Amino acid sequence: MVNNPNIRFAGFADDWVQCEFSNLAKVRRGLTYKPSDVRDYGIRVLRSSNIAEDTFLIKSDDVFVNKEAVKIDKVKNGDILITSANGSSRLVGKHALIKGVNDDTVHGGFMLVARAKNPEFVNATMSSSWYSKFINNFVSGGNGAIGNLSKSNLEDQKVYVPSEKEQQKIGSVFSTLDHKIGLEERQISLLKDLKKGYLQKMFPKNGAKVPELRFAGFADDWEERKLGELLTAIKRPIKMQDDDTYQLVTVKRRNEGIVSRGLFKGSQILVKNYFELHAGDYLISKRQVVHGANGIVPKDMEGAIVSNEYLVSVGNKNITTDFLTIISKLPIMYKMFFLSSYGIDIEKLVFNVNDWKKREISIPSLQEQNRISSFFKQLDNALTLHQRKLDLLKDLKKGLSQQMFV
Repeated sequence: MVNNPNIRFAGFADDWVQCEFSNLAKVRRGLTYKPSDVRDYGIRVLRSSNIAEDTFLIKSDDVFVNKEAVKIDKVKNGDILITSANGSSRLVGKHALIKGVNDDTVHGGFMLVARAKNPEFVNATMSSSWYSKFINNFVSGGNGAIGNLSKSNLEDQKVYVPSEKEQQKIGSVFSTLDHKIGLEERQISLLKDLKKGYLQKMFPKNGAKVPELRFAGFADDWEERKLGELLTAIKRPIKMQDDDTYQLVTVKRRNEGIVSRGLFKGSQILVKNYFELHAGDYLISKRQVVHGANGIVPKDMEGAIVSNEYLVSVGNKNITTDFLTIISKLPIMYKMFFLSSYGIDIEKLVFNVNDWKKREISIPSLQEQNRISSFFKQLDNALTLHQRKLDLLKDLKKGLSQQMFV
């Protein structure tokens, strides 16, 4: 059996040795508190929600209890917080280094805390293959109870480790990666909040003729226009061939619009009344439950097909596709297609195209549409750039987790 990882730092050649996890870290159970112990301030209690993927978070909705109820040691920065029980088994075992705790804090009853001499190394090795196998065997099935991670089972796990000096080198690598990942996540969060704020201020609301915030040089009122004047419902029936392959799409409110359902042979598609889509088409779901789901067909879905359960429409010279893409995601559009005329009885909703055509929205001049679209495109490009950086960092961390541990 190979007792050394695939990637090592220069100057380290000794075999890694096997030990129990309890030799690496001291594991402590948390404590469950009664509702009567909860206070608006006091001792913070860490829960599973304080771990986002493998990042530790201090949250605005954290629970606090009075100090008299606390019967366990407080946590410290550098401790490893671990979810030991959860209604969702996939969340059991998630872990993160505790950072940024400046007040008295403990961990709750469904949590474990591991305190180690080299916490960065121990936390990193818990992202490697031995830990994944352990969780699968003792939490998701096998010998352990579903949805529960036993303290004793974790302590008994056999782990291969190098010298303390090599542990520190490895821990430093993953600490640096986690820091960079955290910076990118915060930047993405800031950009999303910025975009949300601008979306609220750069479009008229509550019957106003102009938005709260505008670019210099634009002063005219936004015009109320019927959707039937801006968008034209179209049908492009397609005669499917049994041996040809087609990409089917759907529209979801929670998935940022258009979503591919996959590629299918014509012979696999039982219902044949499908329409062909072009990039820039605007789709609205006419089905119950997902009424109001809408989106713009992207370039990579040119030629895809959609069933007649969706309204397919195209814009005209009064509105640009880019501007339509932005406003289609505003809450007002959902209210227009869902709440304002259909009521709240979701089981009786019926989409009426003629009624839809009569709905009114406010739009500015084409020049102002283009200026607004350009601004949000810059924000989206910045978000995409930081998301790519984040994805690369996470992929790098995942790769190193597989190669730098036994």
